[in-house]
Amino acid sequence: MEPPTGFQGLISWLFLPAVAAGMYFNVPGEYLYIGAGLFTIVFCIIEMDKPDKPHNFEPQIYNMERGARDKLIADYNTMDIWDFNEKYGELWDFTLKNDAIAKR
Repeated sequence: MEPPTGFQGLISWLFLPAVAAGMYFNVPGEYLYIGAGLFTIVFCIIEMDKPDKPHNFEPQIYNMERGARDKLIADYNTMDIWDFNEKYGELWDFTLKNDAIAKR
């Protein structure tokens, strides 16, 4: 599992300092609970929106357009490996440009 990056990483690093600052400035506890709840909700939404990253895919897969990539990964997770290779076999040749994955 990778550490959070981008906005998710920013809110992760700022969470504890924000709680400490709130306690230092005597912010009512209800506001701290609301802030912690909002942090949890936003963090989980961002985490759930990330696609699965099986370790056996080439790095080029993650540079694909999101809809096509998610469809490819979903098919990989649900299809028999032989059927998957028959359907998407030419995609492993990354020297060719192929944007028609989402239409399959």
